[in-house]
Amino acid sequence: VLSGHFLDLLSGLTTLKVYGRAHKQEEKIRAVGNSYRTETMSVLRISFLSSLALELVATLSVALIAVAIGLRLVGGSLTLFTGLLVLILAPEVYWPIRQVASYFHAASDGMEVFRQIYEVLERPTRSGKIEVEEITAISWSELTVQYPERATVKIPAGQLSKGAVHAVIGASGSGKSTLINILMGFTSPTSGDVLISTNQGTFSITELDVDSLRKNIAWMPQEPKFPYATIKQVLLHAKPEATQIELESVLESVGLELRDLSNGLSTILGTLTQPLSIGQLRKIALARAVLKGAQVLLIDEPSASVDDTSEEIIDALLHREAALGKLVLVVSHRPLLAVHADAQTDMSRLPRSARMA
Repeated sequence: VLSGHFLDLLSGLTTLKVYGRAHKQEEKIRAVGNSYRTETMSVLRISFLSSLALELVATLSVALIAVAIGLRLVGGSLTLFTGLLVLILAPEVYWPIRQVASYFHAASDGMEVFRQIYEVLERPTRSGKIEVEEITAISWSELTVQYPERATVKIPAGQLSKGAVHAVIGASGSGKSTLINILMGFTSPTSGDVLISTNQGTFSITELDVDSLRKNIAWMPQEPKFPYATIKQVLLHAKPEATQIELESVLESVGLELRDLSNGLSTILGTLTQPLSIGQLRKIALARAVLKGAQVLLIDEPSASVDDTSEEIIDALLHREAALGKLVLVVSHRPLLAVHADAQTDMSRLPRSARMA
């Protein structure tokens, strides 16, 4: 935790200095360090006590064996060679006991991770049986989502239609990303419903097969993550048959030139020392979503951490995608994308979806 926080701080140190907030991080580092120290000492206390007890048991056991060997040597029932051999091997017999403490703590960490994974795997999945071939429209009633130990998130009613860019704006925590999670099938609303219109008819999202639904959707998350792979490999994951020209073209369409990349398409992602900025990583994530060629684009904060020129390029790209008959939903804090959108939902106002002039 401490190392991760420190690395995050280093990566954003320039921005913090620009806004005069670097000194504030001293208190946070101190708080994280104290928390780490407290947790570490708590674990070490248990570890040392358990190790002491186990070492004592193992040492006394070896001592008893040595006494028994000595008595047998004096009595002549045991040869010197055999006695020495047993005495040398005796500590190895009790070596696993000495390792119990370390294995116990490793197992405890593993069990905690397993518990967290198991909670995710055991969440009930709501998936219907209707296969989705082509999505023509999406609409949703007023939705509410209740998270544990958090305020209820309310989402105004709205709809996506072909050929239009729909912008969702609002303050942080108002439910913008939650709406995308619902449309992707990651989150189920506590109340309300989402209707998906396809070439087969209109169905509730609960009636549709989740896997086939997601095949028709290209999603750019708010904080894109990449595996340890080259940019080319990441893009080909969205469209395996894409040519070199297509890859270069889609990067250019999001405002990312190959000359801006240290090794072009062979630049490695997913490392702590990757040479790309957050804005460049967002552009790669957007390029991956566009390259997929899906009927629906759900784009979360594409213009964050980019300059005004890049924002204009992204805005033009989204409208070009919409002009191809796609359904485009974009979440944004910045005004340009919202102002140029064909429709807008303001999450911080009364629940309504307003068509912009």
